[in-house]
Amino acid sequence: GLYLFNRDKDVFDEQFFALTSGEDFWFSTCVRSIVETKSGQLVMGTEGNGIFILSEDDGRYSIENLTSENSGLAHNIVQSLLIDKAENLWVGTLAGISKTDLKMDKFRLYRHNNSPASVDLLGNVIAGILKNDDGKLWIGNWGQGLNIVDTESNEVEHFSSQQSNNHYLPNDFVHVVFKDHEGDIWLGTRDGIF
Repeated sequence: GLYLFNRDKDVFDEQFFALTSGEDFWFSTCVRSIVETKSGQLVMGTEGNGIFILSEDDGRYSIENLTSENSGLAHNIVQSLLIDKAENLWVGTLAGISKTDLKMDKFRLYRHNNSPASVDLLGNVIAGILKNDDGKLWIGNWGQGLNIVDTESNEVEHFSSQQSNNHYLPNDFVHVVFKDHEGDIWLGTRDGIF
């Protein structure tokens, strides 16, 4: 579900939304990731129901649901979300990464498969995404390590416990990729932070 911390009462309140259609709506699904667009929309990645985009206008709400069936999203289980400076939405799923311009409802798919046009990811279960200032995507895989993808050339640098030297990563379960205010990039894994 979706809960908002009520600062006045020091409690979490489950969120219900009065829709423009006159109905009430609440999230009865597992929400795994939330990001906010520049225009204030909330984009929520869910466990099995794709993406919900919540827009507010004068106290009334509209909700758009993007799924693999209606938008080309790679998978309906969404692990992570990222909005970059160009207002592209990057979606980490169980079947690769989907990317869309927020003004469109069609996704471009980044995943590893047998196609010559595929991206050479270590795996398709995506747990964390970061777009660095140089434009490269840092993609954490569930149980397979870290990929750094040059989105212009589709060249991929791999880091995992199977690699050696400076490409060695002590744990392959990369859940979070985070950049702090000093520009350092942190990885959250099953065995701690690196």
